[in-house]
Amino acid sequence: MDERLEYSPPPEYHMRLAALLDRVRYKQWKFNCRIEGSGSLVWATFDCDGERWNTRKWWVSSHVTESEITQTLLLMVLVAEEHEAREAFLVDGRAIYGPHIRHGALADVCHDQEHRGDPS
Repeated sequence: MDERLEYSPPPEYHMRLAALLDRVRYKQWKFNCRIEGSGSLVWATFDCDGERWNTRKWWVSSHVTESEITQTLLLMVLVAEEHEAREAFLVDGRAIYGPHIRHGALADVCHDQEHRGDPS
């Protein structure tokens, strides 16, 4: 097969993936999927404070096992919950570990490191 040709997963792959997502439960979140290239994108939607939110989209190959998919979904949940924790964790009223801090701003201060003193 020409490597430049994009592989399209068979329709039963997407049906199996959708059926698996229907079996997964976390809070009131809904897990979604869409065929994308040679695999699928998976993501979750949930309501928070009256608004609908989506997690980031995670790509999964059409060759993964059910265990790999459910582990990816768990990682998706953990990353999304960490995002919320970083927004809610405040020091002096500021989200100092917030997920929306520009990487350039972090690069500007990364040299300003704290070190422990000599314990002796």
